[in-house]
Amino acid sequence: MTLAPALPPLKKALVMRKEPWEFIERTIFGTTSPEQVDGPKILAVTGVGGCGKTQIILKFLWVHEKK
Repeated sequence: MTLAPALPPLKKALVMRKEPWEFIERTIFGTTSPEQVDGPKILAVTGVGGCGKTQIILKFLWVHEKK
């Protein structure tokens, strides 16, 4: 059995943005058709350097760690 590495800590300067957060939740947990219910989901996060891509994904992983 291989254990996943621990998540790195979040920075205190994270600016939470509602729209990207809800998009991530819909993409990972929402479904658009019954055929997409099972199986892994992939989400590519892009943007300019320093815009908070890593931090919002880390926050998402911390919040939804058990799902």
